[in-house]
Formats: sequence, C-alpha cells, structure tokens
Amino acid sequence: TVALTFAGPLFITALSVPLLREKVGPRRWAAVMVGFVGVIVIVQPGANVFQPEALWAVASAACYAVAAMGTRKLALRTPSSVILAWVNGYVLILMAAAVVIFDLWVTPDLADFLLLCGVGVASTIGQYLGVEAYRRAQPSLLAPFDYTALVWATMFGFFFWGEIPTWVVLGGSSILVASGLYILHRETVRSSHAVTGWRGLRR
Repeated sequence: TVALTFAGPLFITALSVPLLREKVGPRRWAAVMVGFVGVIVIVQPGANVFQPEALWAVASAACYAVAAMGTRKLALRTPSSVILAWVNGYVLILMAAAVVIFDLWVTPDLADFLLLCGVGVASTIGQYLGVEAYRRAQPSLLAPFDYTALVWATMFGFFFWGEIPTWVVLGGSSILVASGLYILHRETVRSSHAVTGWRGLRR
C-alpha cells in the first residue's frame, strides 16, 4: 500500500497539464510511463496474487496528487492551522455522512479508542509538519524525503506483523522511486533554467 502511494508524483506530473496549464516534456512523460510500469509490477493485474483492494491505494495516490497541488498553493499565503482545520473539517463531515448512510458505526472498545486517538494525533502532527515543510522549502527538495516512508513502513510492518516485502514489491517500488526522483530532477532542471533565463532578461 505504501509503495503504491508513491504513484503520487506521477499523477502530479500528469494532472499538472490540465489543472495547472504546465508544459510537460517528453522526458518527464517517459518517466511517468515507466513509473506506471512499476505500479503494474506491484499490483500484478491478471496474476493469481492480484488483490482488487490495491486499486484503492492507486486511487489514494491520485487524490494525494490533487491535494498536494492545492497545498503547495495554499501554503504560500494561508496559515498551517487554517489549512488543517479545513481539511480535517471536510474529512469529519464526509466520514460522518458515510457512517450514517452506510450504517458503518462500530463502538470501539478502550484499546481501539486509544489507537484511534493515536492515529488522530500522529496524522495531525504529520499534516502540520508537511504543510510547514512546503512553506519553507521547494517541493523538489522535499519530495525525496517522502520515499523514506518505504523504510518506515518496512520496519513497522516487520516489527508489528512480521511482514517481509516480496522481491516483486521491492522491484516495483524501485521502479516507482526511480521514476519519481527523475521527474523531480527534471523539474529542478527546468526551474533552474527558468530562473537563469529570467535573470538574463533582467540584465
């Protein structure tokens, strides 16, 4: 699941064309295509080990891409607390509606309640730090650090559930990470060229 969420940078690149009117060159489009090959390797459609639930992780990556583009714009002019309040307010309303409509409510016991509180606290802190990071540094500088989540997920998965990633997942993850880092590299090169050209015009 964590590996598939790293399809986010691929969706960001693809969606930047219709949503942000950006131009994406052939090299970045090629990296996007290679990245989606990594997604296919992990999901393994048509294989006996394919799980349809994996498609939810891919959809989550697409939603993350849209949210990331919005956060990057908002963080430049909106306080982090305001962004978090709106985001979590929407989540509260939508999830409450889903609970009522689909009759999903389950009263948690004390252990589950404490775990839910822990998820809420960790999620809020993580979101706040993420917004602050986007405010203080360029996305191209920050994005490589996102990939450390694979290391954390592998460590926690092994510690709590004894999970060991398969070679297929490791291979697909490597393709995803490599394509994402290449896209970020090309974005950095493009931005530096744009700054250099602007300075040349000013001179």
